[in-house]
Amino acid sequence: MRRPLAWLVFPALAALAAAAARGGEEPMSPVTSDAPAAGKLVKVTVPEYAGTGVHHCLYLPTDWQKGKLYPVIVEYAGNQYGSVCSGKVEDCRLGHFQSGGKGFIWVIMPFVNPQEKSNQLYGWGDIKATAAYCRTNLRRVCMDYGGDTSAVFITGFSRGAMACGYVGLYDDAIADAWLGFLPHSHHDGGSYTIGEQAKGGPERLARIRGRASLLSWGGAGDSAKENSLAGKAVLDKLKFPVEALEIPKVGHDDRWIMRDSPERQKIRQWLSAVIANKPGTRAVSGTVRDQAGRGVPGVLVSSGSLHWALTDAKGEYRLAGLVPGARSLAASQEGHEFAPAEIKIALGAQDLFSQDFVMAK
Repeated sequence: MRRPLAWLVFPALAALAAAAARGGEEPMSPVTSDAPAAGKLVKVTVPEYAGTGVHHCLYLPTDWQKGKLYPVIVEYAGNQYGSVCSGKVEDCRLGHFQSGGKGFIWVIMPFVNPQEKSNQLYGWGDIKATAAYCRTNLRRVCMDYGGDTSAVFITGFSRGAMACGYVGLYDDAIADAWLGFLPHSHHDGGSYTIGEQAKGGPERLARIRGRASLLSWGGAGDSAKENSLAGKAVLDKLKFPVEALEIPKVGHDDRWIMRDSPERQKIRQWLSAVIANKPGTRAVSGTVRDQAGRGVPGVLVSSGSLHWALTDAKGEYRLAGLVPGARSLAASQEGHEFAPAEIKIALGAQDLFSQDFVMAK
C-alpha cells in the first residue's frame, strides 16, 4: 500500500547541505536487513525482484526525520577487481563520505542482470533494466523517505563513474532526475569503454544541458586520469559547468574519500553550492485553490515522474531543479480533480510564476 504523501514539507535545503559540509564525521554503518531508519545502511529487495538476488542499499542520515526533505546521492559501484573493488552495492562508500553521513539520503543502485536474477558485479548487466530500476526506485525512495527531487546527485567510482553518464543519462526520462554529477576515476565521455558503452558518450553528455559536474581522479598513476580528462573536454566543449579535482597520492581507488582532506572538503562545499544555486535549472511556482479561492494544502504538483512538491498551508508550491524545455505540470490529491488537468509550459532562461490550479471537485 502506498504511503500517504501529506507528511512531506516544502524544501529549504541549502542549510542542510551547508551543515553536512561543516559537521563532524558519522561512522559508516554495517549493512543490515533491518527496516530503514536514521543512521542505518540497509539492504532492500523491491517487489519486482522478490525472491531474487537483485537489490539496492539505502542509507537514511543520522539526522533523518519523517516529514522533512533531504538531498539524495545515488551511487554506482565499480567493477569487481581484486582488493580495489568488490563490485557490490554493499561495499560502496563515496556517497557516505561525500555527505559525512548526515543531511543526505544515500542510495546505492545495482547493475541488474535479469537473466541470472542478480546484481552484476562486472560489466553493465542489462542496461535497460538497470536504468528502469533506478527510475522506479529513486521515485520510491523520494516518496517514502523525503528525498528532495530538486537536489538529486549521481556519483560512482570507475565503472560507477562511467555509469553517471551511461546509466544516468541513458535517456531523457532518467537524465531529468539529476542536479549534479560526481564521477570519480573515469568518465562516460572518454575513450575507455566497457562493451556497448563504447558508443554515444558525447550524445549522452549533451543531456546534462547545463547542470554541474565535479570530476575527480587520482594523481598518482591513476589509469583513469586520461579518460576523466577526456570527459572534461567534452563538457568544456558543450560549455557546461565542470570542475576538476585531482586527488594527490592516490591511484585508481576510492578509499581516499574515507580520510579527511582538502579535496573531500571541496566536494562537500561543491555539493552545498550546487544545492543553493542549482545551475542549469529553473523553478516553477504557483498556487492551488478551491472554488472559493482558498489555498489547498497537501496537493502534489509534479513535472514528470521524478520532480514534485506539495503545496503548503497557503496552497502554494515551488518546483525547483527543473531542466529548461517543454514540460508539463499536473496536480493530484486523492479523491479530487483539478483544472486544468495539465499545464504545458516552455521553461526558458527565467523561472515561471503563477502556474495555478483550481480544485474542480
